[in-house]
Amino acid sequence: MPDSQPAAAVAPVARGPWWKAPYLHLALSILLSAAAQLLNKHGADESITKGAVFGFQGLGSWWVWAGIACMIASLFGWLHALRSVPLNIAFNLAGAIQVIVPLSSWILLHEAINGQRWLGIFLICAGVVITARQVGAVEERL
Repeated sequence: MPDSQPAAAVAPVARGPWWKAPYLHLALSILLSAAAQLLNKHGADESITKGAVFGFQGLGSWWVWAGIACMIASLFGWLHALRSVPLNIAFNLAGAIQVIVPLSSWILLHEAINGQRWLGIFLICAGVVITARQVGAVEERL
C-alpha cells in the first residue's frame, strides 16, 4: 500500500558565523598563501643542499608538501570569499601577501630587505589600508 504522505523536505544545513564571514576567509586565504611561499622556499633550500638540479628532489621534503597543502587550503578560502566579496576588493586586499612574505622572510629566513623594497612594502601597506577603509565605509552604509 503506497504511503499517502509526501516525503519530508530535506532540512537546510545549519551554518554558523564562520561560514558567513567572507573577509575572514579572505584573510585566512592570504595567510595560508604566504605560509605556502615560506614553506616551499624552505623545502627548496633544503633540496639544494641535497644536490637537486631542477627542484624535483624538493618533492621529497615534507616542507614542500606542507606548502602545497597550504596553497590548496588557500584556494578554497579564496573561492569561498569570492562568492561574497567583489573581485577588485579581494584582489587589492590580497596585496597583503606582498608584505607578509618579505617580512616573514626577513624575520624567519634571515633574508635581507634593501631600501627600495622597504619603500615598496610601505606603499603596498598604504594601498591595502586605503582599500580596507573603503570596504569598511561601504559595509557601514549597508
